[in-house]
Amino acid sequence: MENESKWRQTEPADFFLELILAMAEDGKEVPITLNVKGLVISGLVISAGAYNQSFGKGSFKETVLKLKESGQLDFLDSEPEPPKSEVYEYIHLKNAKIYASGQQPIPADGMLWRGRISSIDGYADGMLGVGEPD
Repeated sequence: MENESKWRQTEPADFFLELILAMAEDGKEVPITLNVKGLVISGLVISAGAYNQSFGKGSFKETVLKLKESGQLDFLDSEPEPPKSEVYEYIHLKNAKIYASGQQPIPADGMLWRGRISSIDGYADGMLGVGEPD
């Protein structure tokens, strides 16, 4: 394989974005602002494991527990776990906010967000913030 990158896409790997993802997988939270298909999304890059742990809390957890109690998720017990991929396909953010021109960020208090790396059009170091006017 000519390109030893862990990036699964047809374009050449982006060294800095791949470095940010590796830092996140090592447990560091990295502030970033992404441009994805015309949206501006800002938050902290986190590992896939941290995303999965956080995503399993709250209303999603309640829904899963209800489905499990009703037997609707029994098929999951017999399925083997998928192999752990060494290739970065997704980026995971916490405290993510989506910004639109002239609008307050949504949601105001941030959220968990997951997106395909191949959908990222651009990125900037750091997070956006909306402060009070001087």
